[in-house]
Amino acid sequence: NRFALAHKVNHPSRGLPPNVATWAHDFNLKILPTALREAVPLEHQPTWFVNVETYVTMEPPSHLLPGVVMFSTKDIAGGEELLFNYRYSSPHPSWYTAVQGR
Repeated sequence: NRFALAHKVNHPSRGLPPNVATWAHDFNLKILPTALREAVPLEHQPTWFVNVETYVTMEPPSHLLPGVVMFSTKDIAGGEELLFNYRYSSPHPSWYTAVQGR
């Protein structure tokens, strides 16, 4: 999948700002253009989700696929590393440094 790049996004080192952010998104498979279908990992479709209003676990509508979209927060040059604030809570790994001012 040429759109699946999240596994290549790292947490920034101390002093570096993140250059990508995320947005929760439900992919509506009824209206998703055929050309973009390869971007949605249908083989990993969840079997349930939690309704955020009632906190009841339920089957998702068959045409909605919950997911996350990653987008750039600035212009990114070719070869520039993609950096995302992992926002870990304590305890966190020894390599982790909290992003300041975000």
